[in-house]
Amino acid sequence: MAALLVGGFGARLSPADVHAVATRRVQAKLDAASRARMKPAGVREAENVQEGTTKTHVDLALNAKEIRAAALVLLWKAAQGTVRISVEEADRLEAWTRSDEETLNKLAKDVARVGLVKAMLPTADARFGSNDEAIAYLAVAALAAHQAKASLRLADAVAALSAETLRASIETANVEEPTSSATGFRAYIDGSKRVKTVRKGSLLGHVRGVVMAERVHAALKDATYCLEQSIKTELVDAAEDGIAVACACTSVIAPAIAAFDCSLERLNAIGNGTAVEDRRSVTIPPSSSFEAARMASDAAHALAIALAKEGASAYRLLRSEARAAEQAEEARLKEGKKPKKKKAQGSDLGKGTALFYNYLDNCTTNLGMESMNLNNGSPKLVDAQFPLELVLDVTDARLSQELTAIQTLLESNQGRRKPKIPKGTRDFMPEQMAIREKAFAKIVAVFKRHGAVCIDTPVFELRETLMGKYGEDSKLIYDLADQGGEILSLRYDLTVPFARYVALHNAGNIKRYHIARVYRRDNPAMNRGRFREFFQCDFDIAGSYATMVPDAEVLKVIVEILSDLEIGDFVIKLNHRKLLDACMEIAGVPAQKFRTICSAIDKLDKSPWPEVKLEMTEQKGLPDAVADRVGEFVQFQGKPFELLELLEGSSSPFAGHESSSATFQELRLLFNYLEAMGALDRIHFDLSLARGLDYYTGVIYEAVFCGESQVGSIAAGGRYDNLVGMFSGKDVPAVGVSLGIERVFAIKEEQERKKAQAEGIKVRSNETEVLVASIGSGLLTERMKIAGELWEAGIKAEFGFKPNPKMGDQLNFCLDNYIPFMVLVGETELQDSVIKIKNLSEREESTVPRKEMVAALRQLLGKSAEETVPVMCA
Repeated sequence: MAALLVGGFGARLSPADVHAVATRRVQAKLDAASRARMKPAGVREAENVQEGTTKTHVDLALNAKEIRAAALVLLWKAAQGTVRISVEEADRLEAWTRSDEETLNKLAKDVARVGLVKAMLPTADARFGSNDEAIAYLAVAALAAHQAKASLRLADAVAALSAETLRASIETANVEEPTSSATGFRAYIDGSKRVKTVRKGSLLGHVRGVVMAERVHAALKDATYCLEQSIKTELVDAAEDGIAVACACTSVIAPAIAAFDCSLERLNAIGNGTAVEDRRSVTIPPSSSFEAARMASDAAHALAIALAKEGASAYRLLRSEARAAEQAEEARLKEGKKPKKKKAQGSDLGKGTALFYNYLDNCTTNLGMESMNLNNGSPKLVDAQFPLELVLDVTDARLSQELTAIQTLLESNQGRRKPKIPKGTRDFMPEQMAIREKAFAKIVAVFKRHGAVCIDTPVFELRETLMGKYGEDSKLIYDLADQGGEILSLRYDLTVPFARYVALHNAGNIKRYHIARVYRRDNPAMNRGRFREFFQCDFDIAGSYATMVPDAEVLKVIVEILSDLEIGDFVIKLNHRKLLDACMEIAGVPAQKFRTICSAIDKLDKSPWPEVKLEMTEQKGLPDAVADRVGEFVQFQGKPFELLELLEGSSSPFAGHESSSATFQELRLLFNYLEAMGALDRIHFDLSLARGLDYYTGVIYEAVFCGESQVGSIAAGGRYDNLVGMFSGKDVPAVGVSLGIERVFAIKEEQERKKAQAEGIKVRSNETEVLVASIGSGLLTERMKIAGELWEAGIKAEFGFKPNPKMGDQLNFCLDNYIPFMVLVGETELQDSVIKIKNLSEREESTVPRKEMVAALRQLLGKSAEETVPVMCA
């Protein structure tokens, strides 16, 4: 049996690894270095006895597969140093990963005797998302994630095969919001002569399981990805709170059941739905993380069974049709009729479906399966002696390899398909880029005005650099495929890479700006400026300075940028992380839940209080009375000095709270500095501002646009004094802001569009100042010479690519592109060593000597001889 090395440098553990050990395909083997760090058995047994008296564990019936998975997870956490076990206990866990069902089933029944099994189980008082459930539920969650992901590989292929069998109809794809990748359901049926595409809204009466397949599978893909990411975060970073995995498990249940429903409906339409037992999980919200993981695992398992039965039934019906057609042709030939042109098997199927059908056909043929019987020439479903459902086992490596090969082939043959842009991204037209460049220039000018320097960092970082810094948002990080080297992820923001930069280069005091793309696997809302790939403009000050001085300058920078961009009225919401923690403490929120409750509060700008409270109480286990108390605190907001006076008053809920008094003093100092710099009028003191990221330690703020085009937060940031210390071991105080430039673009584009419509013109996409035109033929090289002189002088010019352009075409080009000047040259001008300059806006024309051309154009354009083009860091 192959071995999986647990621990060691660069080691990682995935749901696929957990499933491989749970199904005895590999066995776990602890890394030698990790084993050397463990204590002897005598010391650890004494600790176990002492610790075991403080907790009562639930007696759950773990099956053999779950015990192997839990043993691996416990061994992994021990190798990571987050759980303490002895060497002998590690040996026992290794043995369990390769033990058979009989041994492990007996082990599971004797929970009271086996301490390690008890350590895997949740405590009796564990609530949803509690860390007390970390071992057992995390193992089952990993199995659920693998099962769901394996089912997804088969779901599109089987749904496409059923659609072909039923000769179903589907809606036209929504190009603006694609719900599946190029290798999804639609790719399988591309080129099909059996499946019809109809316009949206005209599928009444058609098979719902086919119509909804694409959307349901997309939802399950997103939920499964989030579950995988949450599990990786929990395993790699040893997160203190299991709420992310618990919530991700819960989010998998509904789409898995929906996919099961679709499969069952397609089976019923085929005529074999009774062959699948309804094994859907109950829809009652899970009360514990373990229950959520179990329900997710059960739902994924039920889906896998349904897909196997559906795929087998659809194949058999298609094969019956093919055999019936063959027998009909044989009968025709016996009657002496002319043979029909023979079609290739599966030629009327979609390209992907045909490949999948042929794979099943080869499996049945190679294994000697008598797949079809016919009764009077009519197609009839028959259960063959060979169980085709075994071929469609989602955990079978051969099936997985075949589906991967089909997907690879579909990806490599997308030339005939209309290309699509990835979800959550967009192309920028020349007019949009012109607006973008103007905005960048204004932003960079403000940064440089405050003495900032520009840096750049790689677009991807080591995954360990990013994980554990973003709280629940860690699941939104894009992981790069493992190429057998370093484990990498695309950067989520520019702040964590900056902290890594300061730690690595010992940068000390630095005031920097950075403009670059970042990536988040978020649910995009294109109309509100929320994308998966977007630019951020960051301004940060790192180093030791007087209290609140750099914080005040950062806020002033935000005010200047948003004012210079002229995007309309805006306000900067401001709070303090220590004040927020004081709210949690006074309200009675347990200290270990501060961050997860703050994440819920952070959603108040998108969701009403009743929904946020429901998340706190039902998902995060907060008592109703405590949640109501938190609700009272988040209602405090107003003008800075006025609200500060109210909160410092004797009747304030903060009265007598020592840490709050120190925080109020910092805020008063900050407000005084902002008033001195003329920026206080833009500040709105708001205790409901939470900012979900884990690394903030002081002032936090968020700028919101208040115009007609509401696009949510357009800038946000705060103080993060401990982030650099996570990399270097030495804390470096820092404060900064990140501008969501994509949302600013949405506003600027709307403004420019309205302005252009009002003036009856279009947005100009280029900055050409002069068009070098010719009168007559054979003057292309002369136009090039003149253009070269203008370029060397710093004048933006074009000369046209046509050898002998017509004068009307050149003039129209200038008018269409709003080019203000033309330089005209012809045979006469060459002989007299002059050129003509045509001012199109004033409709004037002048003749100047050739050697004075540059000076004359400079005067008309208002350029100085020393003028240079600014360089922007982006």
